[in-house]
Amino acid sequence: MADGLAERPPGEGWDAGTHDGVVVFLRPVKGKSIHEVWARTVLSASARDLQDALTDPDRFHTFMPYLKEARYVGEPGKVSITYTLIEPPIIGRRDYVSEVRLLEELQPGGEGAFRQTWRALIDRLPKRHGVVRLEHNEGSWHIVPRAEGRAEVLYRLSVAPGGIVPGALARMTARGAAGDTLRAVEKEARRRGAQRLRSGTSARRDQELAPDL
Repeated sequence: MADGLAERPPGEGWDAGTHDGVVVFLRPVKGKSIHEVWARTVLSASARDLQDALTDPDRFHTFMPYLKEARYVGEPGKVSITYTLIEPPIIGRRDYVSEVRLLEELQPGGEGAFRQTWRALIDRLPKRHGVVRLEHNEGSWHIVPRAEGRAEVLYRLSVAPGGIVPGALARMTARGAAGDTLRAVEKEARRRGAQRLRSGTSARRDQELAPDL
């Protein structure tokens, strides 16, 4: 397609299911405790606000599901290192260190696309006591603007839950986490959009009320 977003995930063996109104495709990697997640949906938030939300890990703990801590390791840039601690139900605390690559940003006027990838770095930071380190966690975001302030989103994830997690629970957790993440990012982007509009309205009002010099 012209926007680069496929209609369905490539390859075979995908199982489609719905979580919170989002169709999430899932398949296991044969011989490994890894599940691949693929979801394409339209979110009711602008691509610009979604991009802003996804490039602000210092605030992830305020809106990402089950996330307790997220921070940069070193300075942010086109290639950044981040640390994340999550506490999903039942399976317990997990953490991971990621190399995050910003492949493409929206243009100043909102045109173009946002593309970001990440992959786990196993030994970048020491392991924490009582926390399972995820050694396989990689994925991507691909977001393009759509009409009426909406955006088309392609979310991909390949993750091993770490520790001893039954296959059925791992599948349920992976699908639910994908749907929850998409809705959480949508909600945060809408909050940012509303805040930006309020700030713009206040700035225009102040300008109109300012006395002529």
